[in-house]
Amino acid sequence: MNSFRKKNCISIDIDGVLNNYPDCWLLYINQCKKTNFKSKEDALTSLGRQVYDEIKHNYRTSGYKYSLNIDDNTRGLVNEIYKNYNVLIMTTRPFDDYPEMYNLTEKWLSSNSIKYDMLMSKSEKNIKKNQNIKFHIDDELEHCKIYLKLGIKCFLISKDKTKTKKGWSGQNIIYIHNLNQVLNYF
Repeated sequence: MNSFRKKNCISIDIDGVLNNYPDCWLLYINQCKKTNFKSKEDALTSLGRQVYDEIKHNYRTSGYKYSLNIDDNTRGLVNEIYKNYNVLIMTTRPFDDYPEMYNLTEKWLSSNSIKYDMLMSKSEKNIKKNQNIKFHIDDELEHCKIYLKLGIKCFLISKDKTKTKKGWSGQNIIYIHNLNQVLNYF
């Protein structure tokens, strides 16, 4: 285990938590293709996998992704968590496929004044290596499953206020509708 400032850690996802993904991704697609897709699924169905993936590649390499702003409330919440916990930014961004992505992500976090202790890929190995994770914040249930399997509580951000634990009932998962709700659990 790495040497940290505090004993306990909080794990936070990037896309969909720190930024407004998938809205920023849809805006990029719609600007590139002069379309008006309302969901990733609509874009994928209409464009087809090959075109969708080409646009995604361009999105990842264009710099657009690294110019997105982080909302002041989100920044404030992360920096508040940082006062009492080690903050692990854990992401599924494909660092291995895009060698510059890690450094660009670090610069993006810094330019948005996000305080954190480590940036790393979200993998079972990295999660197990950081055994003092008290909870994880994400926007995708699929990405919470590793944490849940290890008994780590997850806050799942859902813009859909009707969402329930369907598909993952009885586990350590709390559905929230905005990041500020996490503060109620401290």
